[in-house]
Amino acid sequence: LLWGTAIAWAGDEVPVADAGDALRIDRLVAVAEPGQPRTWWVLDYKLEPRPQDDADNLAQLARYRRIVAALQPGEPVRAAFVTGRGERVDLSAK
Repeated sequence: LLWGTAIAWAGDEVPVADAGDALRIDRLVAVAEPGQPRTWWVLDYKLEPRPQDDADNLAQLARYRRIVAALQPGEPVRAAFVTGRGERVDLSAK
């Protein structure tokens, strides 16, 4: 996920708010590559092996990504599930 890049900032259970709802992002990481803007990763831990097959999971991760993008305008925001098996399911292109 982040090999070859420098972690500029990272946090667990990051509190955010949206439409009056208090939410927590499982893991939020900003990575920096020389000469590039920071890239933010919104990571959501799920125990099931295919969290991307659940519409509620997808909506939750999309919401978190939208919130971070609004807080960090002009900086790329990527999103992924991390499964109980340690697999990354990158949904950045979706």
